[in-house]
Amino acid sequence: MKRENIVRTVGRSMRPLSRNNDLAFVVMQKRYNLFDVVLFWDKKRKKIVIHRIVKFRNDGKVTLHGDNNASFFKAQAGFEVVERKYIRGKLVAIIRNGRIISGCRLRILSALSLSLGIIKLMPFLIKRYLFRIRR
Repeated sequence: MKRENIVRTVGRSMRPLSRNNDLAFVVMQKRYNLFDVVLFWDKKRKKIVIHRIVKFRNDGKVTLHGDNNASFFKAQAGFEVVERKYIRGKLVAIIRNGRIISGCRLRILSALSLSLGIIKLMPFLIKRYLFRIRR
């Protein structure tokens, strides 16, 4: 496996951060941080996916989620648990329409995308935690 890869994105799971036909430049890292956007191999679907790290588990696995994978009716859709060995790299740049989005601009776009994803999850989170409190 190369230490850096460029892949063409397909799908809507990480909008507005990445769109169809963007080129994603990913670099292999020794360590990953919470909320990093990473490229990983999905064994179930047998394809490469780009999602955001939302949790490090005690069993050595990582929970990932697409920023645009939540809806009021299917809030848990898009959460995936994978072993760290399947993570292929961290997103460091996006090439969209011939323009490179990296550095500060990429961090701002990533934060916006994460914020919109959290807003979409709010009804699910409120319902889930209010239900726990009532028990």
